[in-house]
Amino acid sequence: MKWQDFEYAAWKELDSKFDHKTYDEQIKKAIEEAETLEVLASTELPKRPPWKPEAHYNEDGDIIAVHLNDEVAFYAKWLTPQISVLLSMETDEIIGVEIWGTKRLFKENGISLVKE
Repeated sequence: MKWQDFEYAAWKELDSKFDHKTYDEQIKKAIEEAETLEVLASTELPKRPPWKPEAHYNEDGDIIAVHLNDEVAFYAKWLTPQISVLLSMETDEIIGVEIWGTKRLFKENGISLVKE
């Protein structure tokens, strides 16, 4: 037997066991998904509303955090044991502040946290 004949016979045997229908369906599905992604990529996304500074109170940590913009990559630098400023990782600009131990600070300054 010639080498070329052996290769053809082996390929023919593998090909007869191969599920062409499933393969064709997978290719068709991949093309449809690619077309969907292309449509999504060309679709203009709705614009986000403009950012407004916001403050949050974290009861577990007794922290008031004020964020001046929506930047998520930041680090904290302590000014005092109770106050840290939040700085942008990219620009080192101040993007917020955290006040720690607020209940104690309010109590020491005669500020009530309960409405009377």
